[in-house]
Amino acid sequence: MKNKSIAGKNVMPRCSVCENNKFENILKIENLRTFSSLKNIPFSEKRKFDALLYRCKRCGFVQQNPSSRLQNFLTSFYTKEESFITAPPSVNTFNNRTKFNIAFLKKHIKGQVKSVLEIGCYDGYFLDLLRKNLKVKEAVGIEVSRLKKKFPKLKIVHEYYPTTKVKGKKFDLVVIMNVLEHIFSPRDFMMAIRENLGDNGKVLMEIPNEEPSFRLGMLTFQHQHINYFTPITIKTFLSNLGFKIDGIYTKDLDRIFLVCSKCGVSNKTQILEDKSSIGYKLRQQKLMKRFIKMTKSDSPIGLYGACNFTHNLLQIVGVGSNVSIFDGDDRKKGKFMSDVKTGIKSWSEIDPSNVKKLIIMPFAFTSEILKFLIFNKIKTPIKRVFPLHNI
Repeated sequence: MKNKSIAGKNVMPRCSVCENNKFENILKIENLRTFSSLKNIPFSEKRKFDALLYRCKRCGFVQQNPSSRLQNFLTSFYTKEESFITAPPSVNTFNNRTKFNIAFLKKHIKGQVKSVLEIGCYDGYFLDLLRKNLKVKEAVGIEVSRLKKKFPKLKIVHEYYPTTKVKGKKFDLVVIMNVLEHIFSPRDFMMAIRENLGDNGKVLMEIPNEEPSFRLGMLTFQHQHINYFTPITIKTFLSNLGFKIDGIYTKDLDRIFLVCSKCGVSNKTQILEDKSSIGYKLRQQKLMKRFIKMTKSDSPIGLYGACNFTHNLLQIVGVGSNVSIFDGDDRKKGKFMSDVKTGIKSWSEIDPSNVKKLIIMPFAFTSEILKFLIFNKIKTPIKRVFPLHNI
């Protein structure tokens, strides 16, 4: 996304989906600390930027218009290995989601895949799985962070995409997993992918699904997320750029997973308005009031879920000295987020004598977390930011 500045103020560009230039502001929080990584240092040392989200008045697409200062910060930030908060495991193992991803891809592929390009491949763990499962002869990854090479049969290019290292090359499969939401100019990015895609090639894509967040008023804003897609807006976006969706999966609530291919020239269909973000500002204000009411206590409180939603709420409403954060991901243990003075703890450290109330934070996995805690006989009173009847 190209950003212009007049007298120090940002001027909104055209909508990345429908190219409209009329927007409304749906989120504005001043001096919100960047939720960029979890490190073994207090979160108070992080950088601050305003949080701004705009909604296109024509198609309903939500995007951020980052200042040049934020763009410079993110460009530098992405090159650092430690910047990634929940980096995928650097071991060649399957989990349930990875198994589904590969099975879903195979379902929509016809013929042999001889070459794969993955943009934003991290250490190459998923690219190497694709290489083995699809029997790929050439596997190229593009990753800006300087990670140590762990998969010798992969070719990793440490540059931003597009790069001259793959200019003019055609691939049978291009993979972009949780990348498109970070791109400043998504239209240019996808047009560059068209140039690298063979005539019968496929694009495998995963992006966050923001529709549930908009409908519930969740504060899932991240400074590094420039584009906030929903199933409706991603379909319109790809269609307008000449892509055909061959298969799409949205049942996980937190993500949109799809396979698409080229379908000739730009196919500008009728613009369908995504209405899920209408009234978002009012809903997120109501949610904050609910959270404040739930945490208004002198008793120790535990929050289950070290996610950006947790961070944003704590940044806005303030943090008490009796707050502890728990998470099922052991990679986060001992690290810091928001202004909580103690590091993140494992779920096994939940002590009913020290935590009088446990609040489940994530939306997408609320039911699963609740069952998990009950199964492990956590007797601490459990509350949910999102009641089950809202799911």
